[in-house]
Amino acid sequence: GNRPIQCLLCDKAVVVRGIDTHVQKHLKYFPLKCGSCDFQAINKADFEQHLFDDDHQSAAVVEPYKEWLVRTLHDDIVKAARYGVETLLRSK
Repeated sequence: GNRPIQCLLCDKAVVVRGIDTHVQKHLKYFPLKCGSCDFQAINKADFEQHLFDDDHQSAAVVEPYKEWLVRTLHDDIVKAARYGVETLLRSK
């Protein structure tokens, strides 16, 4: 959870538990969307604070391809950190 690993997209060191958020930023994917305005967020706490502060409602927005892509990139980044990029590429 706390050990940094290298992002395959930008080479930045990111802690494992933060990989999904990091990848979502690369993809410009904000899965939390306000149903009352144009506010979008990746972080649940920021989103809930917005809803509370502005008395807005959440909108259920699911983008299955982007969700899959985040999970796939997460798994690839972790595997590359553990076994190396060459091993990852050979497994594809």
